[in-house]
Amino acid sequence: MRSDLQASLDAEVKLMGRSNCQKLVEKYKDEKEMKLSAILLLEVFERAGNSINRYLQSDAYNVRIRMVRDRD
Repeated sequence: MRSDLQASLDAEVKLMGRSNCQKLVEKYKDEKEMKLSAILLLEVFERAGNSINRYLQSDAYNVRIRMVRDRD
């Protein structure tokens, strides 16, 4: 993902000075924004997953599981 982002940035920078390539520059800017958003979402999912994993490993979760089992 990061190498794709770097490739888009490199292409965008190379084309910036050319007046006849503005549509391509916009395309690369849009790609860059999408990739940055995807990286941000992956970071959010990773953090959420880590938090969920910590909770599932916690004593509070295990106590609740035992309480549910004991009720049945």
